[in-house]
Amino acid sequence: MAAPVPGLRPALLSAELLARLDSFRRFRHVVRNVSVVDLDPDLIRPLVRDLRAVVEQAAAELSAFADLLEEAAGPEGP
Repeated sequence: MAAPVPGLRPALLSAELLARLDSFRRFRHVVRNVSVVDLDPDLIRPLVRDLRAVVEQAAAELSAFADLLEEAAGPEGP
């Protein structure tokens, strides 16, 4: 869903958002594989600061994609 399908649909999420989300995915991997006492607060702070903006961007992009699907379905819906 990260790549557009020409003639069918645009990408679900932008490349920018995917990169931002990847930071959280990498953090999740660390948390699952490292002891909590070994976590570096300096690595966590940027994620905490960015979380609200990432969630808002994801919500906006998902909403825009849903709107596109509704438009494609037409006035009568699915």
